Order: sequence, then C-alpha cells, then structure tokens
Amino acid sequence: MSWKQDTDTFTSEPTVYIDDAGLIWDATLNQTVSASNANKFYRVQILVGKQGKYVTWTRWGRVGEHGQSARLGDGSLTEAIKQFEGKFKSKSGLKWEDRLATPKHGKYTFLERNYEEDEEEEEKEVKKDNGVKNENGLEVVSGLSKPIQNLMKSIFNSNHVLEALAAMSYDANKIPLGKLSKRTLTNEFLVLKELSELIAAPATANATYGLPYMNAIESLSDRYYTLIPHVFGRNRPPTLGSNEQIKKEVELLEALTDMDVTNEIMRDNQGADEIHELDRQLQSLGMEEMVELDHESTEFKELEDYLQNSRGSTHHLEYQVTNIFRIERQGENDRFNASPYASITNSDRRLLWHGSRRTNFGGILSQGLRIASPEAPVNGYMSGKGVYLADTSSQSANYCCHYNSGGMALLLCDAEVGAPMLELERSDYNAGDVCKQTGKLATLGKGRNIPGGWKGATCLNPALQGVTMPDVEIKQQEAQGAGLYYNEYIVYDVAQIWQRCFPSSHQVRALRIGAVLCVVHNVGVSDGHP
Repeated sequence: MSWKQDTDTFTSEPTVYIDDAGLIWDATLNQTVSASNANKFYRVQILVGKQGKYVTWTRWGRVGEHGQSARLGDGSLTEAIKQFEGKFKSKSGLKWEDRLATPKHGKYTFLERNYEEDEEEEEKEVKKDNGVKNENGLEVVSGLSKPIQNLMKSIFNSNHVLEALAAMSYDANKIPLGKLSKRTLTNEFLVLKELSELIAAPATANATYGLPYMNAIESLSDRYYTLIPHVFGRNRPPTLGSNEQIKKEVELLEALTDMDVTNEIMRDNQGADEIHELDRQLQSLGMEEMVELDHESTEFKELEDYLQNSRGSTHHLEYQVTNIFRIERQGENDRFNASPYASITNSDRRLLWHGSRRTNFGGILSQGLRIASPEAPVNGYMSGKGVYLADTSSQSANYCCHYNSGGMALLLCDAEVGAPMLELERSDYNAGDVCKQTGKLATLGKGRNIPGGWKGATCLNPALQGVTMPDVEIKQQEAQGAGLYYNEYIVYDVAQIWQRCFPSSHQVRALRIGAVLCVVHNVGVSDGHP
C-alpha cells in the first residue's frame, strides 16, 4: 500500500514513504494564535519517486490558502529523514517519535490523522466505480424507484458535504472528512466543555489557568482552532466567549461525526460489480423499510397537512411537497419493546418533527438519532443533552440549513415523552438531570404558539395506535407566560424514539418535501427567516 503526497504540483507522482515498521512519514501541523492573528499550517512528508529517490517535501501557509512549498534533500533516504525530523522538531518543539506528546507552548501542534481509509484508495481509483457498468462492461441497473434514487443522490453528495463544512468554516483540505481521529474529536469536545465551564464561572480563570478571564478564553479558543482547522481568511480568529458560539462549534463536531458516516458509505465499493451505487448506499443504511407514499393516499395527505399547517407565523416558510417516505430503522421497534417505556402507565406518545442538515442523514438513518457524548459541554444545548423535537414543522426546518447542505430533510418521529413532562419557560442546561431526579421522561420548552388540539395518529396508519399528533384543523392557540415562540420537546434516551417518516427539500422559493422522512424543496423563504 502507499499514500499519495499532499495536493501540489510534482513531476512524477511520488508516494509517501512508509518504513518497515509501517510508520507513515507524513505530518500535518497547525497553529492558531488569535492575539497575533496567526492561523497557519505546516505540512511535511518524505516522498519516494519511481527512481527510488527520496525527497522531504514541505508546504506552509495560512489555513484556507494553498501556501508555498519546497523540496529538500539530496535524494537519499538518510538525508530525507534528517530533513524531515529537523523540520518537525523546529516547528513543533518535539522529536518525531514524541509527536503525540503534549504540544509545546508557542509551537505548532501535530494533528493526528486517521489513515485507515486510505488503504483501499488506489484500488478504488484503478477501478473507478460510477455505479453504471460492471467489470464486464455491462450496465448495472438500479432497482430503486426514482424518488428513492433521488433521495440517495441528495444524501450522498460530496459537493453538498463540502459546502456544508465550508459554511461552518471547517477546512476540509487540511483534515479531509474521515481523516480526523476519534481521539481528536473527543479532545475537542473536552476543550469546548472547558470553555463552557469557564464562561459559566469567570472567577475561576486565575485559579484554573493562571490567566485573567479573557486571556484564558483566548488560550482555549486557540487550542480548539489549532486542532479543528477553521478558515477565517485574513481575519483574526474569533475567541469563543459565548454560549451561542460554543453551541455552533458543538454542532460542527456533531456534523463531522454524522458526515463521516455518510463519507464512509460513499466510499464503500463492496459489490460494485453487481449492485448499482445507489442500491449499495440504501443497503448500507440498513433500513427495515423505506417506501415512498402514494400522493393520493390518506396517509400522504394527512402528513402533508401536518407539515403545511403547523408552520410558525414568524418563520415565513412555504412548502411544496414532492415526496414523503415511510421509514423504519432496523431494531428500533425491538429496542422500544424491550425498554421500560413500552409498559409505562403514564404513556404519552407523540408524532414530532426533527430537523437536521441533509448531509447528516447518512449518519442519522444508519445509526439513529443520538445523544451528545459525555465530553460535550452541557450548555451547548438549551435544555441539556438530548434529542430535540417540535410540533411546529418550521421550528425543526430551521435546523436544516437547507441553503448550504443540499436542501432540507425532516424526520417525523414517534416519541414517548411521558406524562407529565418537565415544563420550562426558559432554558435550563441541567434539565436532563432534573428530569431524572423527578422521574420524568422529557422536557417541554413551553412556546407561546401551541397546537389548538391533538388527535389520534391512526388516521395515518393503524400501527400508530396510542400515538397522537397535532390536529392542524384547529387554529394554533397562544399560551401566556411562555419563554419560547414554539414548543420544543427534549428526550434523553434514544430508546424513546422511533423514526417514522422522512420529508426532504431543496431551496428555491417554496419548500418541496420529500420524506416522513419528509424531503422538502424550499421555494419560499422571506427575508424574515430567523
């Protein structure tokens, strides 16, 4: 196996040197120092050419820019190793063999990369799979319906993934999707957790970090940006000094996790000779069921009504439904029936919306909705770490970021929230703990605009016996004393949730929905969109 050099012009397509112990001589280093407006990278590799000559190759510059490059050495492996180790030591302050040690203050930090996915890259490039022809040149035909084919194309779209990452300022060129190690992601959640705790208790800065509050915030922000490269152009990297900023970075780390699953499915070439690419992608999701609904069916029309007529008046969205898919994930039914929630006496099951970037749905459909990791800061979430749901479709639609992730996708979930819920009029980061302490299953963030009534969901499907949904024929009511515009439901155990339907959309001017999974095409977002 071999690894390609970093993207740059080279005359003979050399590969990265791997020694007899399997060590890859490739290092990406990064440094962010907000105070001096430094946000820079340094890449160093040992390359071996077809004639057996070895070169130490370096590239450096500001994050988000191509930078400059140089080649060092006299062609021998001994000199290439000497140059590599010298450059690594001068930039990081560490010996190459100590690269995973604690970074030196004022020096570059080594970014640990995951190289496992590269092992099959050469084979995949030689056998370029376009999902159309097998090795005998015969056409491989998809057995999926056109709506499901289009859904797979929209979820597994590398351009949409890159656009979504760029919108979150992540530099996918420095650490491409799938290359960020799990240890780095875990450590960065912990940095955000430290930041959130410092924001909550500024007086602890000196005792904990030996620095004034703002200096400590800046130092932790620099550490975060160093390991998760962000593109800020020539602007000074911003310090992460508010809960809103922390929340956005938590969303980035969670999106990287979901998009990594999507990326892994897109790269999977198993069965390429006999199975169409789109069919393989659907198989990789491991769905028990994914069926597009007949537009003339009662189920479709009821779901369309729920989607259309549960829009919030402040959201200024219009939906044009294209397709709705009834879905079931493998194991979710058994998981619920085996859980204590299946036999509680105070059951309150509701059909509620969940929105996310469409680029996240490879992870969501294949692995399910997930609760934030223990390392994530609790105040990155309005009411604690949980799955957030809504009875107002446009409230969930706001989380879809359809303008930079290839369109909109909404899930309609069957959630056991229990009665009564913990009712809050304002955010409480500790709501999850309070729920457990008081024996409740879910939190209701109370909104001022609430459903006028509820009805049984068997109007959709007899299987939904005991589940309720908003009766959108009854006008929304206004509740007094609520701190939110619309209700938000938070559950703290994924066993309480079944994914039922999936709508999705693209942005044009009205929202075209295609799934429960609802997939929506947005054809009308006014300037007042929050």
